[in-house]
Amino acid sequence: MTELQTLFDVIPIGIAIADDPDCETIRMNPTYAEMLGLDPTTNASLTVQADGDPPYRLLRNGQALTTDALPMQMAAASGHAVLDAEVDILRGDGRVIHSISYTTPLFDEQNQPRGSVGAFLDITTLKRAEAMQRFLADASSLLGASLDYQTVLQNIAQLAVPVLADCCFFDILNSQNRFQLLTWQHVDPAKQGWFSRAQCHTPTIDQERHPVVQCLTTGQTVFLPDVTDEWIESIATDSEHLQFLSVSLSLYPAPPACPPGSSWRAGRRRCRIPSDLS
Repeated sequence: MTELQTLFDVIPIGIAIADDPDCETIRMNPTYAEMLGLDPTTNASLTVQADGDPPYRLLRNGQALTTDALPMQMAAASGHAVLDAEVDILRGDGRVIHSISYTTPLFDEQNQPRGSVGAFLDITTLKRAEAMQRFLADASSLLGASLDYQTVLQNIAQLAVPVLADCCFFDILNSQNRFQLLTWQHVDPAKQGWFSRAQCHTPTIDQERHPVVQCLTTGQTVFLPDVTDEWIESIATDSEHLQFLSVSLSLYPAPPACPPGSSWRAGRRRCRIPSDLS
C-alpha cells in the first residue's frame, strides 16, 4: 500500500477515486488537484455540489456537463468504462484545462458498482500548439490574400477570436498623429457590435500610461499578464470609460508581427497567459 500511495502522490497524471456509486466523495492526487485548482484534501465531487456554486466545472464543446454525464458518475452508474473522453476543466480562476479522461467502475463483492476511478491526462499544451499551428497557417494565407492592409487586419482579428483571445482589435496612428480604431472582434455576440462604443474610447497621444500609446510611441511590445482593477482605473479617463474597460476586455497590445504604425489588443481578463506569448 505504501508503494501505491507513493505512486498516487507523484504520478504526473490526474487520478480521482470515487468511494461510492453516486460519486458523492471523490479523492484526488496532487496532479488532479492542480488541474482543478483545488487543495488535494478537497472533496472533488460535483454530485454533492450540483445545486450550489461548484469550485470548477467540466465542459464538453463549451457546455457544462450535467451530473449524470460526468465521466466518473457515468462509469459508476453504468458499470462500464468511459474511455478516451475529451473533457475541459473550467477552474474557479477562469483558467481552462483540456484533458482526456479514462474512467472505469469499481465493483464490490457482489459484482455491483461501488464507485469508480478516473485518470485525467492534461493535453492543454498539445491543444494550444495545435491551435497555434492552425492560426499561423490560416494567418499566412490571409496575409497573401489581399494587398489592402485594412482587409488583412480585419481578417486577422476574426481569425484570432476565439482561438487566441476573447477580443481582438487594431489601432493605427494616422497621418494626423491620432489613434484610429480600425477593427473590432469580440467572442461575445452582445459585445460584437461595440465598435462605435470602442471608437469613443480610442486613446489620445497624451495618455502616456495607456499601453497603446506606449506601444506606438516607443515601437516596443507592451505585455500585461494581469489586468487588475487598479490598473484599469489608472488608465480610465472618466467613469464611462472605466465601465467600458471593466466589462469589455483586457488589453495586450502590439505583438512584434504587427504592421508599422498599428497596434494589436487582445486578451482574456484575469486568465493565465501562455508562456510562449510572454
